[in-house]
Amino acid sequence: MHASHITVAAFAIIAAPAAAQDYPASPPPAPMLPYAPVYDDAPADVFAGPRIEIHGGWDHVGVRLKNSYTEAGQVSTASVKGRDDGITYGGSLGWDIALTPTLIAGVEAGIEDSSIRECSEVFGLDEACIKAGRTVEVGGRLGQALSSRVMVYARAAYVNSRVKANYVDFEGILDNESAKANVDGVRLGAGFEAAVTPNLYLKGEYRYTDYNNYSLTTNYSDGSSDRTTLSLDRHQILGGIGLRF
Repeated sequence: MHASHITVAAFAIIAAPAAAQDYPASPPPAPMLPYAPVYDDAPADVFAGPRIEIHGGWDHVGVRLKNSYTEAGQVSTASVKGRDDGITYGGSLGWDIALTPTLIAGVEAGIEDSSIRECSEVFGLDEACIKAGRTVEVGGRLGQALSSRVMVYARAAYVNSRVKANYVDFEGILDNESAKANVDGVRLGAGFEAAVTPNLYLKGEYRYTDYNNYSLTTNYSDGSSDRTTLSLDRHQILGGIGLRF
């Protein structure tokens, strides 16, 4: 090999490490992190789609039951008025759509039950009891996404609740009676929904329900009649957990 060729080769070998030092080594790969939700869509899209949830919480019912018994022109009146607290529990199905990047609208239907039972003495030792039964509702809501994790909303619904009543005469003068009736009402509420993952959410909600007065008149063969009027209102504070598909 010619001397000049040897010199050039030696210079290249010596210079190669030095040239490599002019460029920093590639950074090490980032460590794997635990799973965390990533929301690339508009905030409203996070809260859109079909969903199913369960909920439960505090139930407060105000009730007034008035009974008028008419016989031979004489009217006897008795009333029960009270408020009672209990626990409500149930579930619902819903579907929400994104109207704008932050505005959400949806429809939902649900069913719930309650532990509330109110009793009171009337006509001496007689006792009248009222039990709150199942409630079904159909309604809608309008929400505002504050971020890709939190939405606040207002809701309205039609509700139909079952009320069970019984009357016990411990003196044996009147017959014991029991009845159940369905009462309609309007429910208003507001709440928030927090996305835990893209499919799992938690919620909190306040509801107020106003029921139409319910009246029932029974006419007997002896000419007497019995009229019962029931008035109800309701307050609820709920928490829930749901899945969005």
